[in-house]
Amino acid sequence: MHGILFNSDGGAGALYHFEPPISPEQLCNVVNQLVGTQVSVFIQSVNHGNDQFLYDTKVAQVYDGRHVPGGKFEQDNFRKWALNVRSLLDRDLDPLALWAERTHELGMQFWPSMRMNDIHNDWVDRRPSIRSEWQKQNPHLMIGEDVPDVYVKCYEHRFSWAMDFAHEQVRRRKFALIDEMCAERDVDGFEMDFLSHPMYFRNGHEQEGMPLLNDFMRRVRSRLDEIGRHKGRKLTLLARVGPTFSECEQVGMDVRTWIREGLVDVLQPMSRSCLDMNADVAGFVEAAQGTAVEVAGGIEYYVQDYGGGKITRASIEMMRGAAASFWRQGAGSIYLFNFDCHALNRFHPMAPIERQMLEQIGSPQTLCAKDKHYFITRDAQGLSPDAGGQMPLPVNLTEPGVAKLLTFNVGDDLDAARRAGTLRSVTLALTFNAPPAGRVAVTLNGRRLPESEPTTHLHFSTLTCSDAPVVAGRNDLRVTLTQHGGLYLEGVEIRINYR
Repeated sequence: MHGILFNSDGGAGALYHFEPPISPEQLCNVVNQLVGTQVSVFIQSVNHGNDQFLYDTKVAQVYDGRHVPGGKFEQDNFRKWALNVRSLLDRDLDPLALWAERTHELGMQFWPSMRMNDIHNDWVDRRPSIRSEWQKQNPHLMIGEDVPDVYVKCYEHRFSWAMDFAHEQVRRRKFALIDEMCAERDVDGFEMDFLSHPMYFRNGHEQEGMPLLNDFMRRVRSRLDEIGRHKGRKLTLLARVGPTFSECEQVGMDVRTWIREGLVDVLQPMSRSCLDMNADVAGFVEAAQGTAVEVAGGIEYYVQDYGGGKITRASIEMMRGAAASFWRQGAGSIYLFNFDCHALNRFHPMAPIERQMLEQIGSPQTLCAKDKHYFITRDAQGLSPDAGGQMPLPVNLTEPGVAKLLTFNVGDDLDAARRAGTLRSVTLALTFNAPPAGRVAVTLNGRRLPESEPTTHLHFSTLTCSDAPVVAGRNDLRVTLTQHGGLYLEGVEIRINYR
């Protein structure tokens, strides 16, 4: 087990925050504050855009501001990042070497992370400086206009600067960057982040691109093993991917082959943007049985609010719930994405409640008998799965007598807590878009739940069941419309409290 794998974007905690010239101590602001937590691996994202980097790369372009006409940056954050990177390199200080040295001094491992495609630069008018010269000279190597419809919904135009991995030039460039970072620096592993912006082939060509991506992964695996033999230690390879095998396959990632052939050491399946406790960690763990591949449970700090689509930060009870769920499903570590970027003070300094999170979620033992808040995630656009939504909720209840199944995983050993007398309450709350009284039947793990009087807030109504028959592990919730007239199930929450 690795405890907590902590991915930092490098911006909010350091390069975006401090006025140039940044000092080595300021650069290491985030990792310095992880001492005494359960973080065992510090992972640093190295991209600024898709093809620009924060170290002195000889393969791609350094984002140091020299390419920005008149020094007129789109955002002040970009100015600070660029001039801080330039100030370090002008002093012959390598950011990756500084992070590696400090991380090792503090007893942690250091892994660089590369976003395998990053499309922040697709906002053409807002962020032109994060498109590299190589990208602008080679538009035919980009995915371009052949984007999926879901992309158009999000970006409101039809052209992406994401690189098309069907081209050998693209795969060769990405490989050379990984080789450069791992061979020339004192790293302990490497993260291939396939999830930040998961487009790797032109729309409709994902399946024919899958063998190309498999061969690319084989080449990376072989090279990291070669570098590891030269250094006298194994380099760990982590891949961050979508939350289910199906979603991975849709974008051209044959993750089952990666597991079977041992092409990665750690797989990290999760959803993008917001905390999702429904990632199929158990399915990935099952597929990895009999192999050396570890599965990490992934946690985003942001939460999609049920009420009006607002984004909020997860409570410590939610963070505990997510981690406990993933540990119960067989995860070998917990992975945090962009935690410092989304933190209360963005690590200037780390808030006490966030330190408490990092002292608890990295082990099942430190989560025992602590209050938790589990929930099922709602689609950011409010679309049900049958309307193209990406999450289990909302559920559109339209046909009387037809049960809709939802599942959730609970990490707590509730029977043991009851025997020990430490369990205070287990509460299930279901939120609907209209009063559900007399209109729905609810069963949990085969037991019909008693009807209760709903509470109403704004235009939502919530049914609450105290002492709900929740069990450790997988729970099956079935909701059935009992009379005509449509209804949407918008939220499912489980709160477990201890004495």
